[in-house]
Amino acid sequence: KRFYALLYLSTLIVYLGFTYFPQFNPQQYNMVQTPTGWINIAANNIWDVFFIAYYVTYFITSLLLLWRWGKQSNNPRDKKSSSIIIISFLVTVIIGSLTDMFGNIIFSIDLPQLAPILIVFPALIIYYFIRKYGLLNPEQVNEAAILMSDQIRIKVSNYISSGFILAATVNFIAYYFFTDDSEPFSFLLISGMFVLLSVIIQIVQRYLKQTYKDIIIAIIFSLIVPVLTFLNYNTAGASIWAFAFALLILSIVFDKMFIQIILSVSIILTQLVMCILLPELTITIGSANYIIRLFIFLIAIWFANLGSRIFQTKLSENAEQIGFQKITTEISTEFISVNEQNLRKKIDLALSKLGTFLNSDRIYIYIFDDNSDKNELTCHGLWKNDNIIDNKDIDKEISISNYPRFVKRIQVGNIITLSDILDFAPITGDELPILLGSSDKAFVAMPIIIKNKVFGFFGIDSKAIIKQWSDTQLDFFRIISLIFSATFERIQQEQEIIELAYFDHLTKLPNRFLFRDRVSQMICLSERTNNTLAVIFLDIDAFKAVNDTIGHDGGDALILRLAEQLTKYLRKSDTVARFGGDEFLILLSNLPSIDVIPKIVKKTLRIFDKPFVINEQEFFITASAGISVYPYDGKDADSLVKNADLAMYKAKELGKNRYMFCTDDMREEVLFKMRLTNNLFRVLDRKELNLYYQPQINTTTGKIIGAEALLRWFHPEYGLIKPGLFIPLAEQTGLIGSIGDWVLKEACRQCKEWQEKELTDISIAVNVSFLQLKHPKFVRRVEQILKETKLDAKYLEIELTESAAVSNSDYIIDVLHSLKELGITISIDDFGTEYSSLSRLSSMPIDRIKLDMHFIHSIDKSEKQNAIIKSIIELSHILGLQVVAEGVETESQLKFLRQHKNDIIQGFYFHRPVPPKEFEEILLNNQN
Repeated sequence: KRFYALLYLSTLIVYLGFTYFPQFNPQQYNMVQTPTGWINIAANNIWDVFFIAYYVTYFITSLLLLWRWGKQSNNPRDKKSSSIIIISFLVTVIIGSLTDMFGNIIFSIDLPQLAPILIVFPALIIYYFIRKYGLLNPEQVNEAAILMSDQIRIKVSNYISSGFILAATVNFIAYYFFTDDSEPFSFLLISGMFVLLSVIIQIVQRYLKQTYKDIIIAIIFSLIVPVLTFLNYNTAGASIWAFAFALLILSIVFDKMFIQIILSVSIILTQLVMCILLPELTITIGSANYIIRLFIFLIAIWFANLGSRIFQTKLSENAEQIGFQKITTEISTEFISVNEQNLRKKIDLALSKLGTFLNSDRIYIYIFDDNSDKNELTCHGLWKNDNIIDNKDIDKEISISNYPRFVKRIQVGNIITLSDILDFAPITGDELPILLGSSDKAFVAMPIIIKNKVFGFFGIDSKAIIKQWSDTQLDFFRIISLIFSATFERIQQEQEIIELAYFDHLTKLPNRFLFRDRVSQMICLSERTNNTLAVIFLDIDAFKAVNDTIGHDGGDALILRLAEQLTKYLRKSDTVARFGGDEFLILLSNLPSIDVIPKIVKKTLRIFDKPFVINEQEFFITASAGISVYPYDGKDADSLVKNADLAMYKAKELGKNRYMFCTDDMREEVLFKMRLTNNLFRVLDRKELNLYYQPQINTTTGKIIGAEALLRWFHPEYGLIKPGLFIPLAEQTGLIGSIGDWVLKEACRQCKEWQEKELTDISIAVNVSFLQLKHPKFVRRVEQILKETKLDAKYLEIELTESAAVSNSDYIIDVLHSLKELGITISIDDFGTEYSSLSRLSSMPIDRIKLDMHFIHSIDKSEKQNAIIKSIIELSHILGLQVVAEGVETESQLKFLRQHKNDIIQGFYFHRPVPPKEFEEILLNNQN
């Protein structure tokens, strides 16, 4: 815009040189008579040379600007317009130059100047593009809620300016040619005023703010009525008074009420003043008055037509907008209840409503296929007008490789809007005509975007060439595209929620919840078909070792590989699920009989015959499996899974790497253990636990020097429960801590009581589990119990199992040292049942070892066994350890132990474990 003045300066010089300043150009026109009449022939002076240089330079500049516009534009329509306009100008300039300039200069031929006629040709070309494509129009702004939008305001302002210029011209012609007025001042003033007002309106429209524009329009309208009236005072505005009605009609277009009010007040006041000043006046109406009246009526009709068209356009836009809002609301409401099952039905219904409303030919939705193996766009909905007959497979998959240029524009999120598909040829070639059909013309593609990623597109096409897709339509399409985007995103989120709820995150297999649901479904089916189904509970043996070796990521890789193998080996009708960790569930359905189950299980377990290669390492693993069969082992999913789990643990107890069917004995055992476990929680409150004591006798003197406290549970329903049964249950439930504290405290209290009765100074031995030793407050608790019972620590002996002693745990060894520092005696119970050695035990703070009773029972049965026992006793003495022989039942066993100088004897040969009162009697008898 800064170069506009410079651009038109040469035009102004030429214009002045050939019009108003003849002193600069004495021979402005060279009129020559020819057979066709008087024509102007160039005089070929300096002004003609300047004119030729001017228009050639201007022409070349215009061509360059047109060419750059077409090259830089990405719109095929602009490129086409640029080329055609350039060609039209070239043809016009060449012909015009031959007739107006060079024909006279070069060939000395007197030809009339045809340029004014020829220039109509490119003008018509430009007009065609303006009407068809909206060329030179400013960008439309959607101001649906405002009647007087900026675009309409500019148009109205141009109409008013044009009307004022026309009014000035008509006024001048009417008075100059049709009146005998010798004083032309008044009509020249009126014409000049109209020209000035036209210029002011254009300046106001271009450079002032919106508020000032309305105010100045109101001032112009309110002043022009009295000014025109008083300029025609002598005739009382006989003709000009009607001009106020034209302005009043035009003021309706403006959405500011004060413009009409000010104009109305101005009209009324002007007429009142004229009525006062000229109450009566006789005038003569001439042809000039009629011409002015006719012109005013034409102006009024023109303004009325303008207002009508503005209102009709706005009403049409509002009706269209209401229709858009209604259909948008209907589709949004319809998609509120959408889910994965009814998605396609909802989409088809929405596309049908859109197609009927828009009166288009086809509307469709295409989605990029998630399957990486397929390079396709899949149709997820299509609506076609009933009148459309085509053979295009628009409802099939679209191969991306066949339409790469079109798909690329979609994938980057571009919106494609075409009023003629052929115009898009420079960008996509012939892809769109091939895809949609050569008869299709108009086309719109809106990308469907989910989480900043193009998910697909929503397309509309028509066989009719649309003038241009309006901004309102495109905004509507964007809203519909957003609704589809939100719908697909919601479906994706629901699928993700379902996947999280019913599928394992690592393996993508069904989880326990979905597995239970499928088992329930198959149970219902089996009831109708009388087929058998089985549930297999599979657990990897020693999976922790794999995790410890290659880490949890490696363990996950192994689980994933195993899941793939299980899915591959089993039938399609079967279901593999991950129960959790290293456990899998398998549903075998539609089995003809139970006999086929072992074959399927054996085939499944063959997976573990070959190693699994993880991180370039081979891992041989095994698995244990438990099997439950419907309806024998349960009539619902939970029972079948529970019993299969029970059978799997039984298989592990029997040596792992095997499978077992669930049996009634297993279920009864589990039920019994479950009841015991429940009762264990109240066993201390109900005082069902008791301690029995078995004497420990010095082998040499035969005197009782100690006792081992043995726990007994007298159940009110089941009677005496063996420690071997309920102690593991206590360890599993975590009750071993409270029960162990009670045993330790009760044993110390009883020992102190006997000492206070002066029966004898005997020690008391108490068994402690490995879990008790691992407790961080165990030593402090033992010390506290000794203080509470006031028992000297030297009378307390703590027995721990051989497995706990050889656990190689630094923490356990530290605990033993702490106990030893308190003065407590420490012994190893059941020595010989684990893989320990005396040399290993020599480094531990141990005072005694207790030979397991299977050694004692083998005395005199084998010379080798006798030699082993003899060696253990001798080596223990060398290491400074006492030896306790547990389970002595015969005199020959006693004789052998005495012969080889065993230290302490314990067993049925002397005394069975007895309650505290009986033990007191034994102590009294032993003293006597």
